[in-house]
Amino acid sequence: AVLEVGSIKVVVSEISAPGHVPPDFFRQVGLNIEDAKIIVAKSPVGFRAAYEPIAAKIILCESSGPACSNLLALDYSKRPKPLFPFEPDTSWSPN
Repeated sequence: AVLEVGSIKVVVSEISAPGHVPPDFFRQVGLNIEDAKIIVAKSPVGFRAAYEPIAAKIILCESSGPACSNLLALDYSKRPKPLFPFEPDTSWSPN
């Protein structure tokens, strides 16, 4: 369903989507994303392949939940140490 609040359109679905919503998804509900001034997608990186070709600018925002793109913002109680990026001087080599 497409909900409209003034000039804002919000697409809601009872079916979960992948980590990014492809542009065709919006076209299927009658929206042309090329006409949009702003598109908001909760996805840490999966959206880039679909939206970078049409975006004038991409602004990353932090939000809570499983799609956090800033690992340092997450509270890990159990993790191996050292682990990059928590310990920035960590080196890795394949064994």
